[in-house]
Amino acid sequence: MRYPLMITCATLHCENIQLSNHHMLGDNRVVGMRHAGGYTLRPSPFPSRPRCDRRFISVPVSALKDMDLSLRRNEREKRVENVDGPFYVDRTCIDCDTCRWMAPSTFSRVGRQSAVVAQPEDGAARVQALRALISCPTHSIHVSNRSPEELKEAQEGLPARVPNVELSPAAMELKGPGTPAGTAATATADGVYYTGWASVSSIAACAYLIVRQGGNILVDVPRYSPVLARRIEALGGVRYIFMTHRDDVAGHQEWARHFGARRVFHELEVNTRQGTDEVEVKLSGEGPWFLDGDGEVVSAAALTGTDGAAAGELAAPCDLTFIFTPGHTEGHVCLYYAPYKVLFSGDHLCSAWGEVEGAPQDELFIYTNFNWYSVPEQLRSVTKLLQYDWLHVLPAHGRRAHFPDATARNSSALRLAAAAAPSKPNAESRYGR
Repeated sequence: MRYPLMITCATLHCENIQLSNHHMLGDNRVVGMRHAGGYTLRPSPFPSRPRCDRRFISVPVSALKDMDLSLRRNEREKRVENVDGPFYVDRTCIDCDTCRWMAPSTFSRVGRQSAVVAQPEDGAARVQALRALISCPTHSIHVSNRSPEELKEAQEGLPARVPNVELSPAAMELKGPGTPAGTAATATADGVYYTGWASVSSIAACAYLIVRQGGNILVDVPRYSPVLARRIEALGGVRYIFMTHRDDVAGHQEWARHFGARRVFHELEVNTRQGTDEVEVKLSGEGPWFLDGDGEVVSAAALTGTDGAAAGELAAPCDLTFIFTPGHTEGHVCLYYAPYKVLFSGDHLCSAWGEVEGAPQDELFIYTNFNWYSVPEQLRSVTKLLQYDWLHVLPAHGRRAHFPDATARNSSALRLAAAAAPSKPNAESRYGR
């Protein structure tokens, strides 16, 4: 009988060879990938039968004894930059920043990756670090000792309310389509939550959950997890899944299937490769769009009988407004949630904090070097947002921005538009790169 063979980098630290019934080559050959100066051995990528892949080489098992494995590299080994202690980050970190803003007292950037710069000092700090561990998209954070109680507390803390985002005093006056009077404040669970559980397929994009009486909305998509799904069920489930753009949709089918949710996506972002051609609601044109009293997504023209030119005036009586913001991608859309004055900005806009040295959290920023459509169009879309009364920017990538008032928000947006304008010299501008 032929036994399937799997040798991983971690296995090479011991003399035993692990056998697996998941990966097999027909002649007991080990599959490896060439690495500078030696071999990095990995599981066979062929789950059923051998096929050619020029990235891989196969090595007879009998040849292992003659191979120099001293140059092997285990990417799951802890980085030497970690301080001693139970928590550590391994070499697979993709520098996504998730752990650094979730548990800043424990994690920081050292070199081009995250590392543990201080071990948690108490139980609360350990739970905070465990939430970062859970949310790490590449599973690059580890802890050598933790109790079941700590893990349960960390899991039950996600989704987590977004700090500093509170119900606006004017929210009780909202009585327009899709906003039953007073419901924004009637349930203690209502609010804006960060889901955690980031997905590597979306490059650690932040997903958010709006808990509201008219039906909860998942904004962009976290990594699918039954644990997270149960927590979201406890908050009322998901009625809609709104996706800002094509970069951050990984796992949308699983979430839609689990909750029977309707997905909302602009038709310019739809494609068969990601399965978004099957979304239930395809936004068309330039909007804006709203949720009406029946929970249907409708255009401004349908609500008013106009072409939507006065969209800014319509945003006040509606709790949710989908705003067409092309630039990062052709069909990018932001979501404005009026009761909490929140702008869910996708990859359109974020804080300069963490991106520009010395920048405060209330300075706005765009990624001009990660733009798949048009930087000038993106800047025009930024200024278009100023007709809405948002004070909090919750992005998919980048850090959050919070403003004390509309004057501070407008000033920051106009500075961004001026600093990042393409007519400037080719050198990187301060708040767009």
